[in-house]
Amino acid sequence: MRVDLIQKYKDQFSSYLQALVLKNELYEPGYKWDIIEKWQEHFNVDAAKLDQAFANSLESPYSGRLWGGEKHSAKSGMLMLLRENPILMRIAFSDLFDETKDISMRMNRFIFHCDEALLDLSARDKRINTHYQNHYTASLYLSFEYPDKYGLSEYESFYKFMGLIGSRNIPLEQDKERFYKSLNALYIVISKDQEFINGFQFLLKDREYVGKSLFMINDLIKYSLGEAFS
Repeated sequence: MRVDLIQKYKDQFSSYLQALVLKNELYEPGYKWDIIEKWQEHFNVDAAKLDQAFANSLESPYSGRLWGGEKHSAKSGMLMLLRENPILMRIAFSDLFDETKDISMRMNRFIFHCDEALLDLSARDKRINTHYQNHYTASLYLSFEYPDKYGLSEYESFYKFMGLIGSRNIPLEQDKERFYKSLNALYIVISKDQEFINGFQFLLKDREYVGKSLFMINDLIKYSLGEAFS
């Protein structure tokens, strides 16, 4: 990664954010920081009713933007699994959030647990054949649980951006360890510009959560590529 190119795209993103401040306009993707706070307030793998804790943590008018809405979505699929097999899904989330284990293994094992929970449902009703959980949704839950360490696993956008900043050794999609090291490395470089960080936090001043989140890097990548924000 070339630091000068990272700075270039950071400065372009910064100019966009400054324009929002001057126009007194809302930073549209900031809703994700509200959901971080809601997740951390409501979700607990030890909750007596894990399905209710999950539902409360993802209660948002912007649900369709991140997990596909209320029906036929990652949210509804997970609620189905939590109600079908709360014991197994409690294990699934516990494993996913276990920072002592390899991240790729944790995400793959999370999806495996979801597949296992789906089997019993499918045996009773052949029409139930998906739970909508994948590496993206696993990254979403991680981003809410540990916002300072994880961002969204949006590999195609990541790959394009890494090319823009001159990376010669881009992590493969399945190499989640290096993927997240790259996101964190980008944050470290960008966060050295304290004026930028202060300006970004100013835009979040009315949000429920204003701490560090790698959602900022996801947004930088999307903006730099001219893609719609998540």
